[in-house]
Formats: sequence, C-alpha cells, structure tokens
Amino acid sequence: EAVQFALGQKLGRMEAHELLAKASKQSATQNRHLKEVLREMPEVSRRLTPKKLDEIFDPARYLGEAEKFIDATLAAIERDLKS
Repeated sequence: EAVQFALGQKLGRMEAHELLAKASKQSATQNRHLKEVLREMPEVSRRLTPKKLDEIFDPARYLGEAEKFIDATLAAIERDLKS
C-alpha cells in the first residue's frame, strides 16, 4: 500500500497499481523480497531512491491502526475484569 501510494504520486494511481502487481508477481514466483524486485525495476528506481524504499518497507512505519486496536482490546479486557 505504501509503495503504491509513493509510486502513485510519481506515476499516477493506475500505472503504480499495474507496476506493483507486476513486481508482486515476480517477487512471488522468484521467491524474492518485493523490495529487491522493485529496486531492480527501472520504472521504480528512477522515481524512488533505495533510501526511500527502505523507509517504505520499515516495519516500524506500519503501525497504522494497531494502536487503536490495542487500546480497544485493553479497554474490553478491563471492562470484562470489572464485571
């Protein structure tokens, strides 16, 4: 999702989607990390630096809604314990 967003800003959403689909398929068939495949694609490397790809694939940046889910779960447990 983050890759598609970053590429979409440079290429447009549809082209980014198609490029990512192609890279994902190649990654799966070659049993390689998607980031490696993307780095080797000229369409990507001309637009996203290796540093930017590293940032995009950094798991610490993918907390997204996790904090909200954790808070909701803890609140539910606390309610159950009080009942």
